[in-house]
Order: sequence, then C-alpha cells, then structure tokens
Amino acid sequence: MAAKTGNVGFVRKEVKEMLPLYDTVSDCVDGDWKVKQKKEKYLPRPNAEDVTEANLKRYQAYLTRAIFYNVTRSTFQGLLGQIFTREPQIEVPIELEPLVKNTNGEGLDLTQFSKVISGGVLKHSRVGILADYPKTKSGLSKAEIEAGSIQPVLKSYKSSDIINWRTETKGSEQILTLVVLKETYIDTDDGFEFTEATQYRALRLIDGKYNQELYKGERGLFELVDTFIPVDVAGNPFDKIPFTFACASDNTPIPEVPVLYDIAILNLGHYRNSADYEESCYLVGQPTPYFSGLTEEWVKSVLNGRIQLGSRAAVPLPAGGDAGLLQAEPNTMPKEAMDHKEAQFLAIGAKLVTNESAKTATEARMNNTTETSILANVANNVSEAIVGALKFAEKFVSRTESEIIFKLNTDFEISKMSVEERNQLLQEWMKGGMSFTEYRDNLRKGKIALGEDDEAKTEIDEDTQASLEMQGDQFGNGNQDMKLDKSNVQ
Repeated sequence: MAAKTGNVGFVRKEVKEMLPLYDTVSDCVDGDWKVKQKKEKYLPRPNAEDVTEANLKRYQAYLTRAIFYNVTRSTFQGLLGQIFTREPQIEVPIELEPLVKNTNGEGLDLTQFSKVISGGVLKHSRVGILADYPKTKSGLSKAEIEAGSIQPVLKSYKSSDIINWRTETKGSEQILTLVVLKETYIDTDDGFEFTEATQYRALRLIDGKYNQELYKGERGLFELVDTFIPVDVAGNPFDKIPFTFACASDNTPIPEVPVLYDIAILNLGHYRNSADYEESCYLVGQPTPYFSGLTEEWVKSVLNGRIQLGSRAAVPLPAGGDAGLLQAEPNTMPKEAMDHKEAQFLAIGAKLVTNESAKTATEARMNNTTETSILANVANNVSEAIVGALKFAEKFVSRTESEIIFKLNTDFEISKMSVEERNQLLQEWMKGGMSFTEYRDNLRKGKIALGEDDEAKTEIDEDTQASLEMQGDQFGNGNQDMKLDKSNVQ
C-alpha cells in the first residue's frame, strides 16, 4: 500500500513570484500567435465594461490588426547564436563518451543539450540539471562499463518546475538536502489518444544518502509510489544530490528575474501602441470626398442621382457649390510611442531592432559591453553547471576522477571593434604613437587580427612587395627590386 505524504506539491514563494514573469517572456518568444491567444492579458479591450456582441466583435478586429513585432525572439535567438558561433570545448574520460553522444537518453548530444540549457537560462535565468542513474543493486561490472550498456543521463528542468529545495552548510560548502521537481507523464494511452497528469520527483539527502522518491495522485492528493537509492560504480550510495543549477548571475537555487523580461515588457507596450495605430489607420486612414451646395433637385436632374469620380469623370456643381476630400491629420502619438520603445530596445541591448549604422561608437561600445557581460555570465555558468553534472555522472561509471572540460564559447562576434575605433588605432600606429606589436595586440582584443605578429609582418611585407612589382610591370618604372621598409611609413 502506498505511503501517505505531506504537501509534496508545495511551491516556494520565490518561484511563485517569478511564474508570471516566466509566462510573459515565454509568450513573447513564442510570438504573435501566443500573445494574441492571451487576448486581454496583453491587449486590454477598449470600453471593457461594454460586453455587447458588437463591442466584442470590434475588439476581435482590433486584436487582429495589431502587429506584434517580435523583438524578444530576435534578441533571444541572436544571443543564443552568439554563444554557439563556435563549438563547445569538450574533454571527458572514455567512460562518459556514450553520454556525450546521447546526453538526455532521447538522442540529444552534449552540444545540443547545452543549447537547451543556455536557452532556458536566457529565457528564465535558471535551469536545473539532474544526473539521473539507472537502477542497479551493486554497481557496474567492468564488462558493463566497457560496453556502455548501462549509462547515466542528464535531464533538464525549467525553472518553473523546480518548485522546492533546501540547503545545508557543511564546512565552507552549501549542499542541497532537498529538491522537488514537477513533471508531466502520460497517464492513459489507448494507442491513439493519451492523457497527461502531474507527478513530483523528490531528491532527498536522508542520513547522508541520496534518495529519489516519486509521488503520484490526483486532485492535489499525492502519495509516495516509488523510492530509489542510487549507487555508484562501487555499489555505494551517493552522499550528495546530483543536481546542479545553471543561472544568469550565479549558480545558486534562488530564482532571478529573467534576462529578457525588460525587453518582453517593452515588446508588449510596442504591441499595444501598434494596435492603436492600426485602429487609427483603419478608421480615418482613407480620404473621403465631400460636396456642398447641392440641392435635392440638382442631384436628381443634373447628376441623375449619382456622382462619378475619376480622371475621366466631371462633377457639375451649382453656383456656390464646392467639392473636396476630407483627409484626417496623421495621429502621430501611437507612432511616436512605438519609435520611443524601439529606441529603448536598443538601449537595453536589443541590437537587432535598428540599423547598426544608427549607433554612435560610444553607444555601440556600451551595448556590446553590456551584452557581452550577460552572455559571458550565462555561458560560463552553463559550462560550470554541465561540468558539475558530468562529474556526478562520472561517479556512476568510473572509480577514478578525471579532468572534465566543458567550455562554451565566450569569444562573441559582438565584441568586435567599430570602424571608427579601427581607423583611430591605425592612425595612432602610423603616427608613431604605438609599436606594431601594440597595434596588433589591440586588433586581437577587438577580434580583428588572428595570426602571430611575426607571421603577419612577413605576410604583409610579401603582399606589399608583390603589389609594388605588379605596379612596376604595369608602368615600366623599373621598381621590381624595390623593398618597403615598414618603419618609413608616415
């Protein structure tokens, strides 16, 4: 009979406070279809007290015309792309090579798995990684290790699904004593249709031993249905919970405000301004012809009850009559509000909204520094969390500890020098303000120069000499043997 339990579904206050923020960012990243699906949550209904069918239909048209200009997704994809412009550096012991090829047990390799983790951190600023072990009673045999037939896997958990945790200080180390994870599983399946239900996985440290417990139930009443004490390669229980956090600022369990939240909020404000702007264009955007001084008799006898417009049509008017077009004055307030928000996108790092040429050198440098620091933190924290998870996995398949390296790229393209900075640097060198070595060092820091100084100097000299010889052949001025001394460049 299943044992009864306490409130395993308890959600900590820190998580509850962040849930609305997570939803906002996720909905914006998903895009127009998801934002409009939420209707009045993101786009308030004009005359909200009016619940007549006519007003509801008007709101539906108002919603349809609104444009959600998805800066949030563009920023998310751009930042994630910067991290993965280069492949991660991966060095693991041979026992973990099967895990590198199939990290989550569902076909994702370690690079793909790290993209999932990095994306989760960019969206919600916190992701959890569980090193999960298969059930064994006495560890693994040498044959099983060599065959790789029994392997641990790494599982990722969204921040919203890490609902509870406890920590304890041992010496100078903070260790986890409890982690509760909310999961979804297939409850019924007739081969075609299936239904899903919620379960909770509790990772607990009891008497210094790692226990994994599974709780299932319905209508908020959950019972312990399975408990499992994993063992390492030697058959010994683990003395730590094999769970690591990857976060935007630091890898602690406490949730943080999502990295993209400020951009998402601005994005929704821009969306609401767009709805008003499109509504205005629809209502008064078309020119309307008007006629004055017409009598009923004139309309019947002269115009035959019809007014024809166009280049080949003429409208006879009586004495004192007039005709013209009514054209509404542009309603610039919604458009100005949209433009203002697009400038704010740029100010908080949404590089993809406006043209790079619109930035001053100072603005570009400030934005690049901000984005680079955020990205560097995310990349470094994800790398650290994955290394920690791999070390937990290693204990299941190896009796010795090896050096494990997993390093995401932090050499971002957005760190490159601006054209203005490069020109200034060149002038300083040519005027004798710095040496060739110093000039090259600065180019390397700006991600412009790649090779060694000696090799670069030799190649530059050879290219210059070849260019001079070509000019000599072309103009017959006999300078084929001329050598260029770089020190004479003024």
